[in-house]
Amino acid sequence: MRAGARVVRLDVDRPETLRNLVTTPLPYGLRDGPAERVTLRDIYYDTPERDLERRGAVCRVRLDPVDGRTLRVKLRALEGDEAGGTRTVASAPVQNDDDHEAFRAETDAGRLLRSLVDPAALTPVMEIDTDRWRRSARWLWFRRPCLEFTYDVLTSRMGDRAVSFGRIRLRPRSGPGPSLARVGRTLVDAVGVRPSLAGNYRRARELIRSTEAEQLAQGLTARGRCVVLPFQSGQLGLLRRPDGLVAIEGTGTGEESCREALDRALGTTQAQLRLLGTAPAAGSRPSLEVWLARRIPGLEGAPAGRDLAWTPLERLPELVGTPLLRHGHTLAALQVSARSDLMREEPTW
Repeated sequence: MRAGARVVRLDVDRPETLRNLVTTPLPYGLRDGPAERVTLRDIYYDTPERDLERRGAVCRVRLDPVDGRTLRVKLRALEGDEAGGTRTVASAPVQNDDDHEAFRAETDAGRLLRSLVDPAALTPVMEIDTDRWRRSARWLWFRRPCLEFTYDVLTSRMGDRAVSFGRIRLRPRSGPGPSLARVGRTLVDAVGVRPSLAGNYRRARELIRSTEAEQLAQGLTARGRCVVLPFQSGQLGLLRRPDGLVAIEGTGTGEESCREALDRALGTTQAQLRLLGTAPAAGSRPSLEVWLARRIPGLEGAPAGRDLAWTPLERLPELVGTPLLRHGHTLAALQVSARSDLMREEPTW
């Protein structure tokens, strides 16, 4: 917590945790009355190419039940700027509920915005609804408030994507009491919140993009993966790796994915393939399609330089679970192969 800071901002990952904090007794004997509650809406504008974001600028229109509709333009210092922090902030009221009229108006906010971008190109890119509680805190018997606690539950929407998160802001008032940094550190230590390193818009953007990445990863996992088991003369071919033997594996399912996996591992897509079965998803492991590959060119006899270890089928059970053979995906594929009649058939295909 930076000494001498005029405002302390803290992040709370779970909105329900923040709602509980609204009624939690304050530290250091601080006293407060009933929390005041207000609802806000912020609309953030940018161009489709995100020109303001690239220039370190934010254009926000706030809808406040008390102060009405307000335009705020903020331009942050560029990397390496000696001034550091926020370079310029300008605000102006929005007349007639017309945001684009405010963008064109002869106000400090309008002029700053037009110096950065053509306002005609601006379009809403995100909305943030804020459920806010305020608590004014007094210390011991003193009557004047010494600190103001603001608790925000924010729900941000960007297209069809939405995330919620919490923030706490501490601001000093005129009364005597414990220092802002001291109270902030206590909250970090006792409650498990952490100092905030970004504004609402940037934080929401980071969370949405993180959620998108997770959903993409889950989508890839949901697609499943393929495992290819080269087979010849009663032996399975497994890849030699520093942590043991592993099966050839690829992203996606189907014959084409199998051939791509063979090409990456062995440098060839040529093989006679048969589907043995599927190992269903379990925990973090995706579903695995298990394929048997016969008649791979160049693998007759001892496949020198192919990085394959040929293991007789009857020896596999004694290797399972040893340091040589314990990779989860490989073990799941071997279980599928052990149940398949194809492994016991003569290679007539």
